[in-house]
Formats: sequence, structure tokens, C-alpha cells
Amino acid sequence: MQTDHLDLATRRKLFCGSFQTRQVSWPKQPFNRFHPPDHMRLLTLLTLFLLLLSGLLFSGCEDKNCNCYCSSFDAQELILNDTVELKYSELDCNPEYEFRLSFDSLSDSRCPLEAVCVWEGNAEVRLIVQSSEYGSNTFRLNTNETFLTDTMVNGFRYELIDVLPYPEVDQDYELDDYTLQLIISR
Repeated sequence: MQTDHLDLATRRKLFCGSFQTRQVSWPKQPFNRFHPPDHMRLLTLLTLFLLLLSGLLFSGCEDKNCNCYCSSFDAQELILNDTVELKYSELDCNPEYEFRLSFDSLSDSRCPLEAVCVWEGNAEVRLIVQSSEYGSNTFRLNTNETFLTDTMVNGFRYELIDVLPYPEVDQDYELDDYTLQLIISR
């Protein structure tokens, strides 16, 4: 193709026109309520997940006055000013004052029934109190009155009444067999 007879503007169009930048506009997709955009689907799924999660967190309380401090644990209710029976590794909880109680060790040197001993012996237990206000505290109580049988922790008095079963000759007990009898008062 000869370009000698063409003017300068036409020559530029022929040779440079293909190098010019052009704006391309993408066709807009109309909103379809049955197929929302991906970011809307993600936002909807995230909202549903958060609603489900909050429902699970608050499902422990069945009434408006429920205290959830104890409901999230498989715990027995701990009643004040009454004899409480606490098994090894069991968790008892008082929802009113928001504290939990358990015992994790026991040393039993009491003289077995039908045995002749120099002294009556002692059963010592280690108790753990967990409180929403004071955190975790451990202390030891004893059955023998020459040792500490009661104490004050976080404003509550803990008194060890008995440790059951009482030892017998030729009978061995596992920790899971033991139950404490306590009175807790304010």
C-alpha cells in the first residue's frame, strides 16, 4: 500500500491507530436475587455462623436469672450451710457466689476398723476452690483434730466432717472410691 499521496492525519491513523489505548467497559451483570454476588454469599454465611455460635454460647442458661458460671460445667450444685458430699475428681459449684470446689488428692493413714493402732491416724485431703472473683486457691483439711480441720477461704468457711469409706483391714481403696463430707458456710 502506498502512503505517499495520503495526508499526515490519515497516515497517523493507518500506522499509529492500532497502538492507541482504548477504555474497555465490562458489561455489568444485572442483580439476580436468586444468585447474589460472591461477597454477599460470604457475608451471609459469616452472619449465620456468628448467630449459631452465639446461640451455642448462651444455650447453657434456660431462664433469664440463670448464672452461667456453673452451667458450662458438668457440676453438682453446692449448697451452703448443709452437708455436702464431694467425690474424687467431681466438681461441685455454687451459682449464687460463683465458685467451684473439687478435691484432687487424699492421704489416708487412719487406723482401720478392727485393728489395734498406737494412734487414730489422719486423712488429709487437698481441695481446690475456683472463683470468678478470686481465681484458684488450694488448701488442705484433715480428719484428725490435732491438724487443721477447717479454714476460711475467700470469705467462706470450709469444715471437713468425714472422709468415706473408713479404712478396713484387708481392704484397699482407689481414689475414685472416696467421698468427702463437708460443711461450707459464709
